[in-house]
Order: sequence, then C-alpha cells, then structure tokens
Amino acid sequence: MNIQAIFSSQSPDYLIPFQPETGDTVKVRLRTRKEDRIQCVLVIDDGQEEKRIPMTADLTLKTDQLFLWYAAEFRLGREPLHYYFEITANDLRADGRPAANELRADGRPAANELRADGRSGPETVLYYGRRGFFTKTAAREAADEQQTSSEVASQAAGGLQQTSSEVASDPANQQTSSEVASDPRGGEPRPADLFEIIPGLQVPLWPAGCVMYQIFVDRFRNGDRSNDVLTDEYNYCGGNVVRIEDWNQLPAPNDVREFYGGDLQGVMDKLDYLRDLGVQAIYFNPLFVSPSNHKYDTQDYDHVDPHFGRIVRDAGPLLEEGDYRNIHAGRYITRTTDPANLEASDRLLAELIGQAHARGIRVILDGVFNHCGSFHKWMDKEHIYETAAASRKKKKKTKKGAYISKNSPWHDYFDFLEEDWPDNWHYDSWWGIDTLPKLNYEASEELQEKILAIGKKWVSPPYNADGWRLDVAADLGHSPAFNHEFWQRFRQAVREANP
Repeated sequence: MNIQAIFSSQSPDYLIPFQPETGDTVKVRLRTRKEDRIQCVLVIDDGQEEKRIPMTADLTLKTDQLFLWYAAEFRLGREPLHYYFEITANDLRADGRPAANELRADGRPAANELRADGRSGPETVLYYGRRGFFTKTAAREAADEQQTSSEVASQAAGGLQQTSSEVASDPANQQTSSEVASDPRGGEPRPADLFEIIPGLQVPLWPAGCVMYQIFVDRFRNGDRSNDVLTDEYNYCGGNVVRIEDWNQLPAPNDVREFYGGDLQGVMDKLDYLRDLGVQAIYFNPLFVSPSNHKYDTQDYDHVDPHFGRIVRDAGPLLEEGDYRNIHAGRYITRTTDPANLEASDRLLAELIGQAHARGIRVILDGVFNHCGSFHKWMDKEHIYETAAASRKKKKKTKKGAYISKNSPWHDYFDFLEEDWPDNWHYDSWWGIDTLPKLNYEASEELQEKILAIGKKWVSPPYNADGWRLDVAADLGHSPAFNHEFWQRFRQAVREANP
C-alpha cells in the first residue's frame, strides 16, 4: 500500500455536496493508486456516537490508468460532525494471488518487509484532516509510552497517587501527557485533527485555488509623489518620520517610521501587469489612516490614509528640529484629519477596486480590530484630534479622547488600569505595546456595533471589497466565548452586506 497515493479532501470532488445542509445525503470520496487493493472504513463522529461505514468502489467515476475511487454515503443531521478513514491493504491481489508473491524493485519478496510491530504484511493506517496519516501500531506504542512515562513520574513523586494532570504539569517530566496528546501518533485522532462538516456552513467558492498577490502598499510602487510622507512631518515611536528618496535603499532594522512612497495610484498603474501575471485576488495590508508604514495601528477605521490616497488640502508646518510634540505637526494633522483629503482617498480606493473587478481581480482588505492605534481619535494620545478641532474653531463642544479625559465618550472602549487623568497612560494594550491600545469590547456594546458597521461599510457600495483578512483575530475580546460570539456576528454582518 502506497500511503502517499491515498488522498481525500473537502473540495467538491471529494465531498458531495460541497456545502451540505441538514438532511442532505452526503457522499465522501477517497482516491488511491489503482494497483493498491484496500479495505476502507469511513469513521464518523457526531459527538454522540461513532459510526463506521464500509467504503466501496465509486462506480459513478470512470477509472483511469492510475487511480481508483472509493465512496461512502450518509445522511447529515443537525450537528457538526468529524470523520476520518481507516485503511487496510488487502492480502490478496486482484487476480487472487497472495501479495507476498509480488517482488520489490530490489527483487526481494514484499513479504520480507516487517511492519512497525515486527510482523510481516500490510498495516492499518488512519488518514485524517490536518495531520495526515499514522498507523494503529504507532498509536498503540505511543499510548503505552505515555502510560509508562506517567507511572515512572508518579513513582518518582512518591507513589502511584499522583494524577495524570499532575504529571503533565510537572516541569521535570520531559514528555508530559499534554505533549503526547498533541503528537499525531499519540492515540486516536481528536476533533481538531479531523475532517469536519458543519451543516449549513456556506463559504465563497472563489478563494479555492485562487492566485493571491499580497501588497504592502508603501513598498509596491510610488504612483503619486504629492502624497509622500515628508521627513519631520510628525513623530512616531521615539523619532521623526523619514522620507526615503532612494527606492532601492535597504530597510533599516526598525524602519516603521521610514516611508518609500508607495500608494494606491501605484497599484492602479500596475493592474494590467498583475492581471497578466495571472493574479486573481489582491490582499492589501492595512490601508486605513495610521502613522506607521505597516498601518497595523489604525488611526481612523472610516477612511483610507491620504498618504496612500489623495491629498487635496496640504497646509501646516513640519516639526522643527528638536520638537517631538505632534500637536505642532500641523502638516500631518491637516493631511490625516481634513475631510477633503479623507473623502478623496476613499474615492480612490473605490475606483481601484472597480478597475480591479473589471480585470477579474478581487480585493481583500486587512482589518485590525483587536486593537487600534494610540493616534486614534478614540484614544488621541498625541492630542492630534483635539488640536485639529481647535484649529478649525468648531463652535460645538469637541469630544476628547479617552487618554485625555475620563469623561470621553470613548472611555469604555478601553480598559484603564488606574485613575490618572488627564493623559492617562495606564491602559491595557496588545502585548504591552503602548502604541496598540487593546479595544475593550465586553465593556461597550456601542464599540461592537461600530466595528460591525466598519466591517459592512467597506464590502458595500461604492467600495465593494470582496472580503476581510482579520489581524490577530484570536486575541479579540477577553475570553474564547466572547471571541467566537463576536466573529460570528461579524461574519453575519458582512455577508448580509455582500454575500
């Protein structure tokens, strides 16, 4: 039996229907090399009981020179289920002669080969989702090894009273039970390892096999030099930003405040080039207003960064030598907060996506919703939005960021660890990075609704983006339960806006 020739997946050829509903009759297929004669059992676990269904040759498919297909059918219930394959090579060939009479390439009988347990002949293997294959013999050996390791560790601890959980937590035990459990040879497959069917789950078909091209915009192409970040335009992460004049200059070790000038116009200029490469989807790193070149510290979720888009109003001073306070960064404040610049930049993205769609190229955006940036108006650690409002002499009372005032309307969007206003720097942040304040979803239903609205906005007209990539999605919220709940709501919201 050639294990490498055995294959199944959850693509339309091997799971029929591809996205089944409750009550559907589901066919699961497995492919093997034509000369391999196997016995195969489909093992299904719906969380209540395990069912074993013998697989037979799928006569609906024409055989070819290389492969045979096996299939089994079952009716799908309401609950998600997992499945895997148990495969054993037959001892007899198709002509009835024992497989032992077959000769290997080196002339020795195949029967001379020994299995992992020392006996000759074929061995049963299990084939399942993420981890591929392992043999039943190896599974038994690993289970025995785990049991022996547990007993030895227990005796060393002073008797057999120590529990397996205590053994697992013992740092002196080099191979803990949890480590054995994570080894694909360490016993029967677990749900995380298996093929899974969720009744009614519908996903887009276009990403399967799609050629995606990831674009880090600042380093792709400079199509509009009028929107380039200027040297000393503002201060970020302990120093003033720098405009790189030589496109071929190598990046510095910490280059988050160095800008090469790439922008959306540069991408638009190269859409035909991307199409001719065979690109079917563009995945953009974050595009929204942000002080870094990577833009994973969002300053404004509602607008494209004008340094990537269009700057139609450009006024205000750069920082003078020795001045690191962004309240004096008038040019940056105008560029990133003036409505004319923001609206023009949004229109450019809509135009780009429209041109990409006309060439058969889809567009995926990057959403950073676990945390925002300290420049964000909700936090306003740099007093940028406070300064912008003062310069425009707004008559109505200005909303202050949560860093500035305890009475900020956005106070509950963050988790402040101490009562220390104004300028309260004691806030929870992602991995302790103070430029990335963590959003406190559980404390604010309003915040949840705002992020859901953002998710819908950019996949809706006039933008019509084709999907979201979500940054550190597993970190959002303060518990796995809330995390799953919120992303289910997010998925429902964006699919309602753009199926």
